[in-house]
Amino acid sequence: MGDDFSAKDFRTWAGTVNALRLLAELDPCETDKELKKNVNTVLDEVSHKLGNTRTVCRKHYVHPQILEAYECQDLNPYIKQKARFRQSSPYGLDGIEKLLLKFLKDQIKKTVEN
Repeated sequence: MGDDFSAKDFRTWAGTVNALRLLAELDPCETDKELKKNVNTVLDEVSHKLGNTRTVCRKHYVHPQILEAYECQDLNPYIKQKARFRQSSPYGLDGIEKLLLKFLKDQIKKTVEN
């Protein structure tokens, strides 16, 4: 692949993609309580798939900016665009993976600009 990757890198990618996929399927929230409940539900599902606890999953296998962006509703504009990302990629990425890449690239750009 050209770079050094470990199994943890692939588990983190899978955990983050699965979390984003589940978050994108949820209805918009009205309260902070609903947002936190949704995050815990998503983490429970992802941790079950990865064979870990919610805490381990949150700490090691789901990119923290995804959860933070969901909780402060900065992820909403990306979720609204998910239909644009449905076409398959020449790199084999599905729509949610492409959406995740866009989100992460935008986060890097914001960090560099600040």
